[in-house]
Amino acid sequence: YSIPNGINLLICCAEKGRLAGERFKANYRIFIEELCEKRMPCLLVVTKCDNDHPLNKWWNDNEDIVRERLKFEFIDCVCVSTLKTTGRRPDDILEDYTESRSNLIEAISKYSRSEPMPMDSWKRAALSYARSFYNMLRRLLGFEENSIRPELERMFIELGYSPESAISEANKLLNDLQEPNLMVPYAVVDVN
Repeated sequence: YSIPNGINLLICCAEKGRLAGERFKANYRIFIEELCEKRMPCLLVVTKCDNDHPLNKWWNDNEDIVRERLKFEFIDCVCVSTLKTTGRRPDDILEDYTESRSNLIEAISKYSRSEPMPMDSWKRAALSYARSFYNMLRRLLGFEENSIRPELERMFIELGYSPESAISEANKLLNDLQEPNLMVPYAVVDVN
């Protein structure tokens, strides 16, 4: 696996209220601190902000906690609503979704490095795990997903796992990512 041109921006997605969890902290440490050695800008995207007004209310209320107590170094945060419609306030929900999409695209354009950061080969394989977060964003924006299984298996092998353990860990991680309650913020509610 290779990323011929390098990487311009990391995007870290988290459900509102989940940043203090151990899994999130471990992923942050792996990607930001170890793989990218704090050289890559990382944008935080917080989901489930569907009832927040303004949309960035959560970040305004929690930025100091995220930076000072949790010690996360994000370049910025975009709070998003991922619902396109609901029986209540359908116009407001669609407006929030449209604003979220626009804010996310604007932040990606603003914070992406002008020159991509080249990655060492083992880092390239491990960083492709981040594609799972990318797939969440692709679903949010309405695009098709990509499989990350081969890259995950290679990542675990490069980190010292046996081939059998690497397959097992990759399967476990992919299964965790398929949990129904993990996907809730991406559900579209039909008003009909």
